[in-house]
Amino acid sequence: MGKSCLEVPLPDAVREFLQKPTLADRDDPYRYVQIRGRVVKIDRTRGAADIERLSLRYRGRPYQYPSTDGPANRLTLLIEPRRIHTMGIR
Repeated sequence: MGKSCLEVPLPDAVREFLQKPTLADRDDPYRYVQIRGRVVKIDRTRGAADIERLSLRYRGRPYQYPSTDGPANRLTLLIEPRRIHTMGIR
């Protein structure tokens, strides 16, 4: 398997961003980090737990599935970063 996200050297700006990560900056919608890479693992058992954790962290409430979706459709992808692009982060 490839390197995990933590084993890949990160630019200082990205490392700083990851110390206080956010999905969006309400004051500056053009501030973001984009990470592109290769999928090295697909985990079909953790998807529902991961989306629940992220929803609680960033939205402050449990994830609400639409009527056409459900936990069984969720999966988690482990990505080996190959390219990192930042906007609005020094």
